[in-house]
Amino acid sequence: MKDQAFFLSILSDLMMYLRHMEDDQDMQLVRRLGYAFHNVPGHLINFTDEDSDLLYRLMRSKADGNGIGHLLDYWEEKALNRNQPCDCIDEDD
Repeated sequence: MKDQAFFLSILSDLMMYLRHMEDDQDMQLVRRLGYAFHNVPGHLINFTDEDSDLLYRLMRSKADGNGIGHLLDYWEEKALNRNQPCDCIDEDD
């Protein structure tokens, strides 16, 4: 199950991606990104565990349908890795 932090991480990476786009990059890509992800923040306001699967399926289908599934794949992998516990901290210390 994906939690709020997962979706917020993806949105954060999306915002950084948009921020670092070149001025002359394709506005169609910007529109496709907006279409695929515009509904995510609204779903996070009153987020419940039941919303997780529905929101993910919606986001995934829109991203894949607009040819940007590879971007979601990348951001999803980053989000899942961020949620992993860090094994570099010794809890006994």
